[in-house]
Amino acid sequence: MSHPSDQDLVNYARDELGRYKKFRIIEHCRECAECAERLIAAAREHGPEPEPFRLSRWNKISIAVMVVALLAVAFGMYWVLRSVGQSTARDLLETPAPEDARAPGALPNDAPQEGGAPPDQEGPRLG
Repeated sequence: MSHPSDQDLVNYARDELGRYKKFRIIEHCRECAECAERLIAAAREHGPEPEPFRLSRWNKISIAVMVVALLAVAFGMYWVLRSVGQSTARDLLETPAPEDARAPGALPNDAPQEGGAPPDQEGPRLG
């Protein structure tokens, strides 16, 4: 086989050749070190262009499903924590206080009120 042309080696490096021509060039490069070096040089200089990053339709669908799932989990956690907080507050408000418990700072029943006398005794009235 004759040596492949420089254009064939460049097309091979860019992956623009058919299957048969690729096979012939590879078979020749196995036996010819000079052509193998030329192919490596062509691949370094004219290698395939990197494609820009693009998401496929299925990638976009997967991302959308994950976002919806994360939002659902976040809302579910908020709802559960909110309902737990409400039930705790409701339990505190609805639980009756023990008979002998007083609010902090409360005066005993027999302590004088603002008027100065206990509520069951009548004191002097002015006026």
